[in-house]
Amino acid sequence: MTEDTIQKIIGAALKVFGEKGYKGATTRVIAEKAGFSELTLFRKFKTKENLFDMALVQSIIKFKKEFQSILIENESKNPEEFLRTLIKDMEGIIEDNFEFIHLINNEKSESSEPFKEEVINLLRNYIRKNIPNSKIDYKAFAITIFIVTYGISLSKYRGETYIDHEEILKGFINNCLLMV
Repeated sequence: MTEDTIQKIIGAALKVFGEKGYKGATTRVIAEKAGFSELTLFRKFKTKENLFDMALVQSIIKFKKEFQSILIENESKNPEEFLRTLIKDMEGIIEDNFEFIHLINNEKSESSEPFKEEVINLLRNYIRKNIPNSKIDYKAFAITIFIVTYGISLSKYRGETYIDHEEILKGFINNCLLMV
C-alpha cells in the first residue's frame, strides 16, 4: 500500500470522525470517502480504532508543528501587537485543523487530554513571556483564547451566517487588549 493511499484514508477518516464522532463513523463510509474499498482500509489499519489512533497521532504532529511555527514567527514588539497577532494566528490554525480540533474536543482518547494540556501550557507560557502582568491568570487566558477561537471556527464550519465572524474576532481581541 502506498503512502499516498494511507494518507488519503487517514484524511478521509479525520473528516468522517470529525463529522460523526468515533461511534457514528463507519469504516465503510471512510473507505468510500477515500475512494478505496473497506478491504484496503483493513489491510493497512486492521481496526477502526487503529485508524482513529493513527489519524489523531498524525494530526497532533501536524498541529504541533504549525503551532510552534506561529509561536516562533510572532516577533511583535509590544503587547497589543503580540496579542492581536497571536489570536488571529490561533484562529487560523484552528480553522486549518478544524476536523482534528473538533474531534479532540468531542471525543475522549488517550492522546487528546495530554495534547490539549500541552497546547494550553505552551500558550500560557508564551503569553506570560510576552505580556508580563502579575494580575493575569495565564492559564485561564490561554484556555479562553483556545475556546473562543475554536468557537468562531465551529460557527464558520456550521455555516452560521447570522454571526459576523470577523467582527466577533475583532471584538474578542479588543476585549483581551483591555486586560493588558
